Amino acid sequence: MRISQFSIRALVVAIGFIAICLHFATRQQRIAAELRNADARIYYRYQYENWDDPERYSRNNRLELPSLIRFAGPDMVSTIVDVSLSGPEDPSRAAELCSKLPNLRLLAIQDCPLADSDLNQLAGLNDLRGLYLRGTSITDASVATLKELRHLRVLNVTETSLSEEALAELRQSLPNTKIHSGARIGSMM
Repeated sequence: MRISQFSIRALVVAIGFIAICLHFATRQQRIAAELRNADARIYYRYQYENWDDPERYSRNNRLELPSLIRFAGPDMVSTIVDVSLSGPEDPSRAAELCSKLPNLRLLAIQDCPLADSDLNQLAGLNDLRGLYLRGTSITDASVATLKELRHLRVLNVTETSLSEEALAELRQSLPNTKIHSGARIGSMM
């Protein structure tokens, strides 16, 4: 009797664990599908060889998943860690979707009217190491949100409306972050 109780208990725990894993995988799968519809490039953890330095991440583009895993899809076995969008039609929705990816390490939302309020959605991404916001509509009002991203190592805010004072505040608050700012060469900004 004791063995059957243990077996039933273990079975219930195993089923619960599998259900939780499937929930997160299908949620990530839905987010990935919507991001791909917005022409996002998405990369998973298994696609990276080097993961320690955000300026030197190297993708292994030759990596092949085993056929069973390929059939199930990468969302069932790995987490999305890198999303890149250029000129999304709805940058607010893109930011909302990305905010639901807790393991995101690199995010580029560029050349679009991403606003300060959209950026607020990203404040909870504690694993974010690289954030590329070139050509967005962010202003000095976004500094408070950016300062919350303490683990950032690279921040690109070129071609934005951030003032020199705001940039100085960011550099002081994020001393371990390499901050790229200014206008594009040849631009009149």
